[in-house]
Amino acid sequence: MSTLTRTVLEATSGLAASPVSAVAINLTWAANTRATGYRVYRNGTLIGSPTANSYSDSGLTASTSYTYSVSTVAASGEGPQTAGVQGTTLAAPDTTAPTAPVITATATGQTTISVALTTPATDAQSGVASYDLDYKTAAAGTYTTITPVTAGQFPYIIGGLSAATTHNTRARARDTVGNIGAYSAVSNATTQAATGGTDPYPWYPRLDLSTIPFHTASGAWGARRVIASPAAPTITNFVNINEAFVAALGPGRGIANPPAGTRYTVTGNITGSFRLEGTITDCEVVIPSGFSCGTLNVGGASTNINRFRLRGSTIGAHSGGQFNNVDVNFLGGVGRDIIFDGIKLASPFNRDGFSLVVTGSFERFAIVNCKFRAYLAMYFGEGTDMVWAGNSLVAGAYTIGQMPTDNSDVGSPQWNIRHSTRGPVVLYENDLRGYKYHRFRTGANTADEASSTYHYIAKNQIVDEQEASISLVLGAVQSPCTIITDNDIHAYSVVGARFNAEMASYARITNNRIRSNAITASYLSGQAASHVAAIPSANVDFSTGNTFAAWSRPSSWIGAGDPSDVTLQDGTIYNAASHAASIAGRAP
Repeated sequence: MSTLTRTVLEATSGLAASPVSAVAINLTWAANTRATGYRVYRNGTLIGSPTANSYSDSGLTASTSYTYSVSTVAASGEGPQTAGVQGTTLAAPDTTAPTAPVITATATGQTTISVALTTPATDAQSGVASYDLDYKTAAAGTYTTITPVTAGQFPYIIGGLSAATTHNTRARARDTVGNIGAYSAVSNATTQAATGGTDPYPWYPRLDLSTIPFHTASGAWGARRVIASPAAPTITNFVNINEAFVAALGPGRGIANPPAGTRYTVTGNITGSFRLEGTITDCEVVIPSGFSCGTLNVGGASTNINRFRLRGSTIGAHSGGQFNNVDVNFLGGVGRDIIFDGIKLASPFNRDGFSLVVTGSFERFAIVNCKFRAYLAMYFGEGTDMVWAGNSLVAGAYTIGQMPTDNSDVGSPQWNIRHSTRGPVVLYENDLRGYKYHRFRTGANTADEASSTYHYIAKNQIVDEQEASISLVLGAVQSPCTIITDNDIHAYSVVGARFNAEMASYARITNNRIRSNAITASYLSGQAASHVAAIPSANVDFSTGNTFAAWSRPSSWIGAGDPSDVTLQDGTIYNAASHAASIAGRAP
């Protein structure tokens, strides 16, 4: 009698479910040498009978979980199923483009248009990564595209345009996976018409260079003198300045010959000094509010600087962080079109430290909406077409006795602005404060220098609390024009005043509000007589509209605001005698 034996297949092992797309999951398991095939179950339902130990399940739904099991099959029948293994399909790919943004273009000069992102694009699935910004003249058929432009770079300044020309602008968004949205509606802007000079920078809003008296075609001050404001750089590349410095030369160093058209944005505090050196063309450094950096060195010996801007986050507003002094150097080269806009600037902690030093003779330099604060002095260099507008500056914040290396020198200069030679120089709506010596000083020592020395000093608040009162030392050689008008001047004097429009053929000190114990109507009358004695042909008016009162401390700031938030080091008194000598006679 024979006995029949039935072989029962055991369950296979190693079942794994691997999603490969939004509609497919691949299954694999260990091979069973006794099996002639396998059966695959999805959620308990048989879906396939492969002979190999793998299976691709397709036609599924995106982002959905499925439970799989597998059994072995032989001639004797079907073995048991494995334990269930779960697999989840991938999410459906993002094929939805971002929405179209809304932009507004505004002409900000003769060669510039500012494009604001009025309504940002949205993308719920992947998020907006960047924008393409297109522009062209209305008559042209082809757009020029600037990309990528991030949301934080708006309002974006497009430069290098033609004056008095209508330009079309449009923008579209890209999401993080590459979908490109539809273009915005076209926004048009017409650049400003050319006047007497060039005004390519989106200017300090209350200053119109065309209204400056010596900007006109005629006048007692001689031939027409056009004021040229600097051109803003044209930016095509955007770089994180912290990452760039680390990658290029290491922390605390810098970048040589930065690529033309590069904007460096500070994204973290930087200790020590760093440099942009060599040839610098169409370059910009942006320091948003809240960040602090050491010394910034721009340029170097025999350097050419063409269109460089140091600014805060928003053009035309005080919106930047702090540098602990800036040194601009193009000695032996040329410096053209330099702009400081909306930053804070402090001086080093030493008796010879200056907030700003410029080495070399520049052409067109604007400092607007900035806050400067110095232990002793701010300093400037020399050049033509210099404009200060909307700034707040304090010089002599500490006494000589608070300097670690004071050498008991209580006579150290505490200038706010010292503009060595040439012109024109425009001071408009600034708050210039401090004590001892000049709040503004400039001079011309040769005929060549004097021929370009024009001064327009208007709507400033100028405070000097001690010593030489408000000192405008304006020149030693006859020059064309100095106008000092509509200023609030607060001058407390111990030693005596020095206030004049020195050596100007056309000299005006008019319509000022003067509060001083030394600068009086009779004092200015004497200055006028001395002026005419030196230059008999001069057209002089030192009396029209001026008012006088006792010294009083002003209660408000003009322009960028109180610079007390510019950080200086502690005010330790290192030399009590020098400290006492410095504050002797200072107004309460």
